[in-house]
Amino acid sequence: MDPTEIAEKMMLEALQDGTLDPTAHAGQPLPEMRANDPGWWIRSFLERDALPERLAEARATAARLLDSAVSVDDLTAARAVLAQRNAGVRRWNAEVPDTHRLRVVTEPQLLEMRANARIPQRRRSD
Repeated sequence: MDPTEIAEKMMLEALQDGTLDPTAHAGQPLPEMRANDPGWWIRSFLERDALPERLAEARATAARLLDSAVSVDDLTAARAVLAQRNAGVRRWNAEVPDTHRLRVVTEPQLLEMRANARIPQRRRSD
């Protein structure tokens, strides 16, 4: 049987048993849609799942762990904190849309941040 025929048969059956009601939203925009908003689907997803609050918490946690990795004296401890941070970031990234992913920090990036953090700031002379 042709896929089109299967689809038509399924729609007819749904109409007959009342599962598909073609008049439910007649003349109205579909629920959760906003006129002329190409990102309506992601906004509705974010609103439903309270992702903005979770994103703020995830960013704060990732930043706190990165600051800790940068400021700790022992390089082995810094690597361990970075590994913990990156594992959490990867778990987060696996659950969220691309637009809300966090950056994984590599060890060379961490070493550069640690080196820059130890360079004393020059004082401005007045």
